[in-house]
Amino acid sequence: MSEDDTRPVIREVRPWYRWMKLKEGVYPELNARLLRVQSTRFRFGERMTSQTRSLPEIDVILRVRLAIGEAAIIRSRHWPGRLYNAVVGESARYSRFNGHEVRDVLSVIGAETEGLVDPNGTYDLRLDFLRDILLRIAEERG
Repeated sequence: MSEDDTRPVIREVRPWYRWMKLKEGVYPELNARLLRVQSTRFRFGERMTSQTRSLPEIDVILRVRLAIGEAAIIRSRHWPGRLYNAVVGESARYSRFNGHEVRDVLSVIGAETEGLVDPNGTYDLRLDFLRDILLRIAEERG
């Protein structure tokens, strides 16, 4: 990680739609049924993401996110690629993680995340920071 880089290593993402209120639908029974399906899917996803990941799982997550970030860097060299990155929400400098993943990634370097990272939040981590963590994982594996 370069010492002269002034960009934050971790930044919180606040979506613009978080504070919007949803309008009541015309068909309340259909809305209730859809809400039950969505809440079941949400609870399943919440249980899956809240589990602590092992070191090999963290390694795979970081490698995939780094590959996506490197593809975004290559695309950002010309205007159609920058437009594509903007449309799909990819960044040439950051990779997006949820709060549980940030907790697991920072546990690799021994950082204390209790009270600092919201498990339901969304965060961006710098790509050079991810490379450093992958090097540390490779050193631990020997």
